Amino acid sequence: MTPKLHEGYGAFFYPFITIGKDANLKPVLHPKSYHWFREIETNQKIGRFQILVSDDGFIFPIGLGGNTRVFLNVLFSTSLFFNLQSRLIAKNSLCKVEWKENDNKITITSMNPGSVRSNTAFNRDGKNTINRMNAFPRKTVSVEKIQEIIDKAYEVYKSHFREEIIMVGEAWSFEFDDSPKTGFLYSWMIIEIFLKNEWEKYVDGLSISNNRKRTMKHYRIKDIIEQMKTNQIIGETACKTLHILRRRRNMITHSPTKIKISKKRSHRCLDVATKIFWNRYYGDKLSRNIR
Repeated sequence: MTPKLHEGYGAFFYPFITIGKDANLKPVLHPKSYHWFREIETNQKIGRFQILVSDDGFIFPIGLGGNTRVFLNVLFSTSLFFNLQSRLIAKNSLCKVEWKENDNKITITSMNPGSVRSNTAFNRDGKNTINRMNAFPRKTVSVEKIQEIIDKAYEVYKSHFREEIIMVGEAWSFEFDDSPKTGFLYSWMIIEIFLKNEWEKYVDGLSISNNRKRTMKHYRIKDIIEQMKTNQIIGETACKTLHILRRRRNMITHSPTKIKISKKRSHRCLDVATKIFWNRYYGDKLSRNIR
């Protein structure tokens, strides 16, 4: 029986990684077809889907169809919480790929030449590969860790939190681009969205008139933070931290020359946004671990 051929799209982790082996990978370029072969390091069935991961961190999800890029962005965002950074995937960085069942390699049949992500990854198959590989160092990740990330990503993907985790992934990309001020503002926007969502859920559960509920839902973020503290939705320490971040956001917006946003401050805001996301996801107290 002829093995079934699966065709679809996938993408590389970026910054680049190596799965389960030494980072000095050898090039595997077919001399006639010029298709790129990648060795499969893990083949994971999860729900109705199948996720193939190559030795150099190429992810090929099978069975997702038009949702492939959404799943990949959930995966790359989820990896952040496993101390593995990866930028989200733009449409032009998807590569066309095929795989015959039971084969230990995937074949990447085409890629967009305008994608820095893909072009840089394919340098391993070019001339002077060793020099190019040294120019783009890779982080080595165990098979067990990548499988754990995929499991969690699938769990988030199937939940109603998948758009929110992609927002967190987008915020991290500003750090990658060395844009701390933009990253801070984006992270604060996420925090505001998360807080307002939780505040509205709290208000909806109150035994008060609909008019009163509408009024409370339109509180300013400053007042929402205070009311959340008063009603023990968040703790005193988290309240102070949120107000510090809120005031910094206001200064950036209204008095940008009076405040400098360092990478450390930007990362701090992103860290709070990340913790609020996971606290909401797991149903923990909203302010848990926020200092």
